[in-house]
Amino acid sequence: MDQFDDWLQRISEGKIDGALQNEIADKILELLEQKKASVTAGEKTLFVQAVIGLSINVNSIYHPTEAGLRRCLIALQKVTKPENGPDEPHTLRGDDDELIDFATLITTVEKIQEQIF
Repeated sequence: MDQFDDWLQRISEGKIDGALQNEIADKILELLEQKKASVTAGEKTLFVQAVIGLSINVNSIYHPTEAGLRRCLIALQKVTKPENGPDEPHTLRGDDDELIDFATLITTVEKIQEQIF
């Protein structure tokens, strides 16, 4: 069983806690670090979706909520196993048309981790 399957099983069993949230946040940060030199526009979109899903889970008033974490993991799985082949490399620094830059993604995940109890 791979890490994503393990997390999905824990979510299905209702074992959503700070440890799980931190593990997933750490995975996002790890993947961001791995991809920072060659992230594509499509991958960046998936990272944004993953961060939003984690944030929804951590900040939800209805705990435990699994929808945000499931969406987060689906996006991360797509980042690690691209199905449509390589996208054109997309530089994140200095692009005026970017909605969010790479450093902001990292900072956002770190701030979410600070909110985890």
